[in-house]
Amino acid sequence: MIKQFITIIKFMVVMLLFSIGSINANAQIPLNKYSIQGNFSIPNLLNSPAYRNIFSGIVSTNLSFNVHTKKGLYGKIGTHYVQNKTANSRNFNLSVFEVKHHIISPLAGVGYEYNNGGRMIAGIDFCYLSSFGKYTRSLVPDTVTTPYPPLSQHFNELALTGYVSLFTDENLSFGINLGYHYQFIAFNPYPYYFNVLNSTVNYYPQMGKFNSYFTFGLGFQYHFSPFKIQPVRNVSSS
Repeated sequence: MIKQFITIIKFMVVMLLFSIGSINANAQIPLNKYSIQGNFSIPNLLNSPAYRNIFSGIVSTNLSFNVHTKKGLYGKIGTHYVQNKTANSRNFNLSVFEVKHHIISPLAGVGYEYNNGGRMIAGIDFCYLSSFGKYTRSLVPDTVTTPYPPLSQHFNELALTGYVSLFTDENLSFGINLGYHYQFIAFNPYPYYFNVLNSTVNYYPQMGKFNSYFTFGLGFQYHFSPFKIQPVRNVSSS
């Protein structure tokens, strides 16, 4: 986990330095007090060997409302959604059994955003997520006579995200983002019929590790201000 976390931080720092290095001297940067930010990405499962060998990441998306300051710092609130499923897994006969894992997470966080005085902006943020997970099943194996009740989860999650984007006009920008999520919950196969499938037995010793994943995708951000005359912050190259 530590190596993965350090790699993510290094990449995000490089993105910020690239943006800062291209700053225009004495630029006047408009400060929009608010922004709406969203992204769409693909999750890649990491830490838990049992979970990532059974599930594949399908989609990750989030939407947030941000409040900015003149120093570049901002706070954010929003929601995050991720879906994983057993499709493309070599451990199941999918004509018999398939499971989807849905996670919806209200979030709150802080971040820093930098504008180079031109079209480019770069940012990094750290968020806490209160996550609610639920599994859905398509079919039940014939060997199960008494179905298990659906299991709902509630767990904590931390996320670190970096992004670089370009303005297409004075308010709207599009770009790329990279994120890392760490979930304080370990995979348990028993409520989902996995214990009746022999192919999962080899993963039982690996159940204890918490789940984590990183995301890479595309996003947008719309900056706006409730005032007609927007304040500016001075930026100099000194």
